Amino acid sequence: MSRVVRVAGSLRTVRDTLSRIRAQMAMRDAIGWSQFLADEYWEYRSQRDEKVCPICEANDLDHLFIGDEISTKFPSNTYREKPKEVHPQVHIDNPWLKGECRCSLFWMNFPEILYDRLHEELLRETLG
Repeated sequence: MSRVVRVAGSLRTVRDTLSRIRAQMAMRDAIGWSQFLADEYWEYRSQRDEKVCPICEANDLDHLFIGDEISTKFPSNTYREKPKEVHPQVHIDNPWLKGECRCSLFWMNFPEILYDRLHEELLRETLG
């Protein structure tokens, strides 16, 4: 569903508002967004082979996590390959496990959430 920001007023008002929107979008592009918030859905995927440890296998059965659960469930999730893919590093948090964790968390509603956040921020910050 497409969202529309309506701007009304004089040409100067419209131009100033569009400039503020452009500046806000440039700022977000530069600094990014907070991650692991309650509106995000993350899917856990293990390698599903004979080398998968019991903890990774159990997480794979839980399958879907809410963003704000990630930092408590996977405290060492520092290895980020892409903005919407995180390697949870389960084996760092459980030192008795051998080898490197090969599992991933994928941000399932990535574009929709960022779109919603940007729209809300533009309405709040630039349009008053």
